Amino acid sequence: MSKKRKRVLKGANYFIEDDGGIPAIFDIIKEIRKDEIIVGVFGSDELVKKAAIHEYGAVKAGIPERSFLRAGLKKYKSTISKTMQNEITGVIEGDKNVRDFMEIVGQAAMDKVLEYFDKIKDPPLLPVTISRKKGSSAKPLIDTKELHDAIRYEVNPKK
Repeated sequence: MSKKRKRVLKGANYFIEDDGGIPAIFDIIKEIRKDEIIVGVFGSDELVKKAAIHEYGAVKAGIPERSFLRAGLKKYKSTISKTMQNEITGVIEGDKNVRDFMEIVGQAAMDKVLEYFDKIKDPPLLPVTISRKKGSSAKPLIDTKELHDAIRYEVNPKK
């Protein structure tokens, strides 16, 4: 029967005692890195094209950039990172599996993108655009809610 190896590192400002758990943490990191979380618009080709036009703008068509994916993830990056920090503890302690961790982080990222999407006001719609809209909202990106409802996340193996 082999005895568990214990390592102790000491320095001026630190003391680390490793009872063999660090290799397990590296294994968890390797498992996490096998997958990726994708937050985006999932739907028909036409809907994805519409989302791209609004995300990046279409100068020739007179449609300004109204980024909701990139800008939303950027604005809430620290909040999403805090979710990751809070949830990784459960994985390390064995209370949660990696798939659950990825799903929680994906859901948090999607929720923040939707929160940002719902708050977009600028650039405002032109009066002619407001008059053409099917709904009564003068809010950018909201007409049928089709684009809003197509924002989702997926956890997929990295290619």
